[in-house]
Amino acid sequence: MRALVKTRLVELLAGAVAGVQVSYGWPKQLAHECIYVGATRGPVSVANMRAGRKQRDDTFTVEVHFLAGKPRQTAQQADERVLELYAVLEDVIAANGNLGGLAGVLWAAQLADELEVADPAPTDEGYLGIATARISVKTRLN
Repeated sequence: MRALVKTRLVELLAGAVAGVQVSYGWPKQLAHECIYVGATRGPVSVANMRAGRKQRDDTFTVEVHFLAGKPRQTAQQADERVLELYAVLEDVIAANGNLGGLAGVLWAAQLADELEVADPAPTDEGYLGIATARISVKTRLN
């Protein structure tokens, strides 16, 4: 189910932002601006006190990474752009609380305290903005 959630996030993000590379995992060829869906973490609980097929709840976080680097971009511009890309994720989650009706997804939510914006990294072309957000997802398989 986690792979399906990541795939749906890629689809929703790609549909929400034009001209930005969106990928499942680290892309082989990195564009100047990129959003990629990364690792998942969290527990899986199985209903043990039940005969037959067990219901499984999976509550986990998904990391979403943002990279924004354009030629001659300043550190401030890199920070501002990476936060604009992050805002796309906020909008996607707000509009798709169950990831667009993906079967088994009970909810998806942005974790308010789970945004890391790194210091812009200097490159030969300009500065690269880097951020990582974590969203929380709960799924149930019957």
